[in-house]
Amino acid sequence: MFKADSTPVFAGLFALATCAFIAPGCGKKEDGGKKAEPAKTDTTKPTKAEAPKVTKKPLTAEFFGKVVAPPAILAPFKPGMPVAEAKKLSADHWLPQDSIEVEGVKAMWGDQKSMTEVGDTLIELPLDKMSLVAEAWGPGVEATRGGTPVTIWRNPDTGIRAELSVSFNKENGDLRFSPYYPVAKFLGDGPTIAFLPKPILGLKFDEVKAAYPELTDGKYVLMPVLDFDFSGTNTGNALYFDPSDDSGPIKSYMISLDFKSYPPFKEELLALFEKKWGKAKPGKPPYQDEMVYKDADPRIVVEADKRGVFKITVSQK
Repeated sequence: MFKADSTPVFAGLFALATCAFIAPGCGKKEDGGKKAEPAKTDTTKPTKAEAPKVTKKPLTAEFFGKVVAPPAILAPFKPGMPVAEAKKLSADHWLPQDSIEVEGVKAMWGDQKSMTEVGDTLIELPLDKMSLVAEAWGPGVEATRGGTPVTIWRNPDTGIRAELSVSFNKENGDLRFSPYYPVAKFLGDGPTIAFLPKPILGLKFDEVKAAYPELTDGKYVLMPVLDFDFSGTNTGNALYFDPSDDSGPIKSYMISLDFKSYPPFKEELLALFEKKWGKAKPGKPPYQDEMVYKDADPRIVVEADKRGVFKITVSQK
């Protein structure tokens, strides 16, 4: 039997049990009698720590060194180096900016021979810093390349030529490094052309190509890039032969030496000719413009044409 006052006690216990299982938190008072709001979750993503910025040094003459040569950042990219090896050093032709410690400088390597070998290399620098190159190496010579003014420095000991010019877009300076063959070395000492030590006269054209496989592209026999050759390729002018095919023995061949890009080079070449072969004699009419340096076999005659080119003809007497 239940006592008379047991019903309210049971009802109260049932109410408490219901509150505990069905609505946790009920029966608790909130401030101001308001219902408690659920806690908000912070959805802000943590920011990645930025890599510390490298403080670059200002560009000075010291960057270019004391001799005409590519600066240290380009030194590993040698002319003739396989492109596959160059890409191990820099996958892109432009070197990564974080590898260059100097402010305002970009660097790149180029390719040649159907993109198989490293060719020219280049430094891009601010226009107002171009004078630093002459500060490092002394004054260059003022020439033109395809009508564009360039300042040229030559290093005959290493066979490296540097060309400084304003870029095509006029926004920066370009300092290009390219291999060249000094014309003094090309001519050499003695009566023959040092660069062509093997006989040519009397051979057929195919025999000459076989004798100089390193100089032929299969069709022509090519000279190296000389002091002021700006053909834009890794070779200089072609040798001209008479006959120019394989129809008979070669009677003569001709070498072209350009001085149109740098007219004072004409006097430099004349001095080299005289040192090598002695004073020239004028040709006989109507060839009085020819300079005959050697009249014995092989005969060596030089003529300057209106295009700014010396033509050296070596022929059988």
